[in-house]
Amino acid sequence: MALETIILLAVILLIIALVWGFLKHIKHIFRMLVPVGIVILLIIAATTFFIYRDIADLRDKLKDSTKKIILVDNDEVITGFILKSQVGFLTDEQIEEFSTDLQNKDYGKILGSGYRLMVFDIGIINKLNADNIGINRKTITKSYAISVLRSDNPGEMLRDKRIYESDLEISKKDMEDNSRVKAALFGIVLSDEVLSPKNPLLLFSGFKEGSIIVYPETAVFKAANVLPLSFIGSAGKAIFREKEQVEVVVEEAQ
Repeated sequence: MALETIILLAVILLIIALVWGFLKHIKHIFRMLVPVGIVILLIIAATTFFIYRDIADLRDKLKDSTKKIILVDNDEVITGFILKSQVGFLTDEQIEEFSTDLQNKDYGKILGSGYRLMVFDIGIINKLNADNIGINRKTITKSYAISVLRSDNPGEMLRDKRIYESDLEISKKDMEDNSRVKAALFGIVLSDEVLSPKNPLLLFSGFKEGSIIVYPETAVFKAANVLPLSFIGSAGKAIFREKEQVEVVVEEAQ
């Protein structure tokens, strides 16, 4: 009995010694973690500051600066437009030239003196949350929209769905121009679906996956490459609350 008591006391003392030693180490660990935690918080705060400063800059310059928006399919430019105070469609010559520049990854040449270049792969439409796309109270499926954008006769395909030039906000003359019909449709998809609160993270997830190119890259897009999408989710919503609506309205050619 005495031996059992001695063993029990020895075990208790051993446990106390281990706990005491652990607690002493906890103090050292805590002292080490505090400055590390402060550094991490400072990094997060600085990153958040630069992201929101970038958003503010984007929002301020969005309306008055030139943006080039391009839709591609396997590195071939399908259509696109140039946004400033008015919307201008890309010409066939520009489409051919930009296709070559994109294959060479010469984004600076495409951008020229513009403020921002955005290149969207057609596959981004498949990633929209909703299956249907609204066009002036009429709807088409996103798969049908992709087919129209790839078609050699997009105007006829849209008329089959009772979607006319008034729905696309283009002229009758533009309705006979395949590139302009595609640009009008893409503008609606971009404004109402891709760059909207309906799909707040699609811009960043697409950028991260490579289906969207933004040039030049700024803090918010660089952050999208390394940070979890949930971290920049509020930033995305801030962009779309203040974003410029992409209205595909162009003056008739003189």
